[in-house]
Amino acid sequence: MIKFIEAEKTVARLTFEDVEDNQFFVDVAGRLCQKVSCITCSTITDNNGFPYAAHRQLPLKAPLQRILDKVERIDF
Repeated sequence: MIKFIEAEKTVARLTFEDVEDNQFFVDVAGRLCQKVSCITCSTITDNNGFPYAAHRQLPLKAPLQRILDKVERIDF
């Protein structure tokens, strides 16, 4: 009997560098953020989803939980 052993899939580690300007992402602490420039972001919610406003700097290699799909427009 032949047994095929597949190579382990490597999951790319997401970093702040992977985010485009104005794109939303979730940082390692679970806060929703939006990238402003190559070194700054705006925090929109705390890690519980409650509104929270802060402007901060992140290193390019700062790890992230996930990057959200690009948002074209927000209706409110």
